[in-house]
Amino acid sequence: MPENRWSMFNHGRVRKRFFGYVVAVWAAAVGTLWADNLVPEGALYLTHNKIFRSRFAAALIYPTEDGSFSSGNMEYDLDVGLLPFFRRYVFKDPNVEKAQRLSTRVGVAYLPDLRDVDNPAHETRGIFEITGRVPFGGSWLLSDRNKGDFRWIDGDYSARYRNRLRLEHSVALKSVKLTPYANAEAYYDFKVDQWNRADLTLGAEFPWRWSTILELYVTHFDNRHGADGRSWGVVFQKHLVTKPRGGT
Repeated sequence: MPENRWSMFNHGRVRKRFFGYVVAVWAAAVGTLWADNLVPEGALYLTHNKIFRSRFAAALIYPTEDGSFSSGNMEYDLDVGLLPFFRRYVFKDPNVEKAQRLSTRVGVAYLPDLRDVDNPAHETRGIFEITGRVPFGGSWLLSDRNKGDFRWIDGDYSARYRNRLRLEHSVALKSVKLTPYANAEAYYDFKVDQWNRADLTLGAEFPWRWSTILELYVTHFDNRHGADGRSWGVVFQKHLVTKPRGGT
């Protein structure tokens, strides 16, 4: 019986699932001890055809010192992919958007204030993005995202521009596949007419089979008019197809 159990553990699917559980528990433990905020997230991607894709996302922010959730995020986006290219894969990435030289995103988000305060600052946000991508070296990908946030916080309107550069590299270590990446993002707030925030992020995506990605990241954020700190995020992504990708 022990030999049968060991042979089952050596099965590729069981081993990868066990690895995913270990990574998730480790990430939660390290984040609790080290980060100022824990950010659990989930995202469902539905690819409709070669051009259009829907994204449903939700997240919570948990300040480790307060011991309760401070805010959330519920979001719907429509992605429009343009200028596809043939990407040389180290492994098949479930995120088909990475094979688009240019893509746009329009969306809407609701960010509830979950703090126990007299005047919570709930936010409704309109989103518009344009992202360009340049592959090089076979398994490297450089992307430049330009994003506009159109924000209504308790009826008070403001706008913000965000520019993010991301460099990623897909690797395969025997049966473990991953994509480490680094982000740098700057924020320009039109309400105060200045660059007032910068984020630096290191993370990795772990694809599983053909439709699932577990993403872990840590972000250091620097606010000109607020508190600096670190966020530790765990993201579960599911990528599904509502129509064969060869459809139109």
